[in-house]
Amino acid sequence: MATQRSSATKMHGGVTDDSTDVAQLTTVNQGKMTDFYDIKEEKFRDCDFDGFVSVARNKSTGAVLAVKTLKDLARAQQETSILKMMDHPNIIKLHESFEEDQSIYLVTELCAGGELFYRITEAGSFSDAQAAILMDQIVRATFYMHENHVVHRGLKPECCGFMTKGDVATTPLKIMDFHSACTCTPGQVLEDKVGTAYYVAPDVLRGNYNQMCDMWSIGVIMYVFMYGYPPFFGETDADILARVRLGNYSFRADGGEVSADAKNLIRNLLKVNPRDRFSAEQVLNDEWIKKRAT
Repeated sequence: MATQRSSATKMHGGVTDDSTDVAQLTTVNQGKMTDFYDIKEEKFRDCDFDGFVSVARNKSTGAVLAVKTLKDLARAQQETSILKMMDHPNIIKLHESFEEDQSIYLVTELCAGGELFYRITEAGSFSDAQAAILMDQIVRATFYMHENHVVHRGLKPECCGFMTKGDVATTPLKIMDFHSACTCTPGQVLEDKVGTAYYVAPDVLRGNYNQMCDMWSIGVIMYVFMYGYPPFFGETDADILARVRLGNYSFRADGGEVSADAKNLIRNLLKVNPRDRFSAEQVLNDEWIKKRAT
């Protein structure tokens, strides 16, 4: 993959009013997390915004799970609230949470197969069939979120993980990180500028957007699946964002192995005007998905 691992960038300050209307954090477990879990010392994966994930074993059941440690309490409470609303096979399941020593610990399913980002890096790019199967899972999870009035605002390969190692076409994929997610009711306009330069939608940069910003990010992810690098690039974040604002991208001239149907779906997702952009439901009914995501 011709780009480095991306990191989330808050375009403005911290969490603002448009992301504080999520359900209040319910009571966290009493006592210390280490009373219930054995934690491996090594870090399993890093997370944006001063967080990391470790592997843990439940002392009572022996189940091997992930423990996400977060220092930003406001953001951690927001992520916990969102995860407690989610129940979908392609969204990471939250088992329980603990708050202690100015940290919040989220105990979730373990995506032992690693991040989607690293699978793309290893493969270079995916076939139409592989990409369609992965897209189908990401879009189904996004459709579920949007139906439940949740907008993710940070979709990218780094926030998706495989449950087990193996063929990407047969291994379940989960969206793991919800640190930028918030609720968004019909007709509500979000203004908080949050996201990652490669994947952020132009309407987010304008500070006037809704759940359709996720569909732009999915369009970028699909492009990366097919070509191995993002459609918008530059030497600096400012260069990348300038291209994003204009929606300037092209398909590689020698990319003949990418089908016309796939390119057409990417075009329908990377629409600068969100009103023209495909919704999650439209993507799931697209011929490219329906024919190839068996």
